[in-house]
Amino acid sequence: MSRPYSEKIRDQVFKRVYEHGEKVQHVSQDLNVSKSTIYSWLKENNEAAKNSKGKFIIRRLEEQLKTVSEDRKILIKAASIFARELK
Repeated sequence: MSRPYSEKIRDQVFKRVYEHGEKVQHVSQDLNVSKSTIYSWLKENNEAAKNSKGKFIIRRLEEQLKTVSEDRKILIKAASIFARELK
């Protein structure tokens, strides 16, 4: 069974690996955390970041779609007004 680690330890791992570019093996030995645990944390963090970015992109695209749909409705109304004036 894996031993629980504090958020402080996880934060130290992320900071040292991502910000300082330290090797997982060195961080593992220094903080007494298994390499497999660190790799698992890094994988979870990467997946969470991807999901977060994906949700952001989807939200932005939905907003753009709404704007374009509203613009389309306005153009259709304007075209029908111009068509009536030409008759």
